[in-house]
Amino acid sequence: TEAIFKAEEFARRRLKMQDLGISITYSEPVRRVQIGWIKQYSGTGDMSPVRGPLNIWKPSGNMPEVQRWSAAEYFITLPVKVDMNISEVVVTHIAAPIVKKLDELRAQTLIALTVLLVIALAVCYFLTEALVAPLRRLALAGSDGQSNHREDGHSIQYPRSPIREYDDLAVALQKTSDEALENINALKDMRNTLELRVEQRTAELFRLSTVASQTHNGVLIMDTTGIIDWVNDGLLRMTGYSEKDYLGQYPASVLSGKDTSKVTARRMSEALNDRNSFKEEILYYTRENEEIWVEVFCNPMTDDQGNLSGFIAIFNDVTQRRLDQLNLVKARIEAERSNEAKSLFLSTMSHEI
Repeated sequence: TEAIFKAEEFARRRLKMQDLGISITYSEPVRRVQIGWIKQYSGTGDMSPVRGPLNIWKPSGNMPEVQRWSAAEYFITLPVKVDMNISEVVVTHIAAPIVKKLDELRAQTLIALTVLLVIALAVCYFLTEALVAPLRRLALAGSDGQSNHREDGHSIQYPRSPIREYDDLAVALQKTSDEALENINALKDMRNTLELRVEQRTAELFRLSTVASQTHNGVLIMDTTGIIDWVNDGLLRMTGYSEKDYLGQYPASVLSGKDTSKVTARRMSEALNDRNSFKEEILYYTRENEEIWVEVFCNPMTDDQGNLSGFIAIFNDVTQRRLDQLNLVKARIEAERSNEAKSLFLSTMSHEI
């Protein structure tokens, strides 16, 4: 018994701590020696195991969970020997300092996480700038280059980059830009050449149309299939038809009549199909259904590459010449008949004499 009292005194002097409590329960006589504040003996609450012999006591009642943990205490029941007349030794420690420390650690963790997040955002910003800046320079160079192409035709100069992927992209864009510039310049040269050729061809056609309009001969231009595309005023005066009557028609469908030679018309059609030149005299009819003999000179037209582009035909009115030839034939026949009659008369007279 004296040893137990000495142990209690030792515990009171040496183990008296602010957050630590010790409870010694004796069996005979039954009594409890309490050193420090032990909450579970002074209030109602719930006890639950934590790990192994360690348990926790939390007060009951309607309160927030954080407040419940702050008022809780950890306790452990130590085994004792029966011959020491001690039935139970309980050592407790309040949970409030631990909760406070956890709160401090949580606050420190949140601060650390916030700092890390700020650092990560800053790093991401600088990395993004480092990665996006070359793309931005390439885009700016491309935008400026488009206006330069339109204004002076100079090539776009894309900035190079120490980053291999971006440098490869810049090289590819530079190559594409140079090729595009070459194509644009080629198209410009082609356009200028075509405009010049169109102007020259227009002037040439204007001169030809002026000459064709002023000539007394008839002129018509046909496409590759023989359909009329253009006629001059000389042919309109010669035949009495209007330009509307000719356009989109074959010449034979407008000018042929009952006595038009089918053989001659067939030769002319075959020459067109074979893309050959021809010269023929044929009987046509005017709008008033009057006969007109026409001498037709027809030649194929080709472009600069030698491809057939159509036909041009010149009509010469030879009606008077045909009439003159016919009158000469008639006069010759009359003269031959007169000579035959004269010879017959002289022969008859010589027999009678």
